[in-house]
Amino acid sequence: MECTRSELEKIVIGTLLNDYGDDGFIRKNSMSLKEELFSCRQNLFIFRIIMMMYKDGLKDMTPVSVFDYANTNHINYGNAGRFVAYMCELATSYYAFNKFKEYLKELVRIYINEKKNGKAE
Repeated sequence: MECTRSELEKIVIGTLLNDYGDDGFIRKNSMSLKEELFSCRQNLFIFRIIMMMYKDGLKDMTPVSVFDYANTNHINYGNAGRFVAYMCELATSYYAFNKFKEYLKELVRIYINEKKNGKAE
């Protein structure tokens, strides 16, 4: 698996944006993620909203449900069009349900290596 940290972040967020809550697999494997794994502010922002939604007991995570949650809870996401377009791009181009655990492990591995080398943000 040869992916950059940026690509791995997009894959993780893209997969989270495809969680329809059917079996809890994605939720179960993402609840232990830490915010510091995300170096991209946009990905971190979306991750934070998804974690709030999970904590509120919501199960369906899609670009539309994340956008609706942000609106309902008065979360400032900036330009609505760009926010939704970015989430839709991630949800359609970076979705990797079958290998989700592998991508999570790789992202953590890269983060730990960068932290050891003083490069982690």
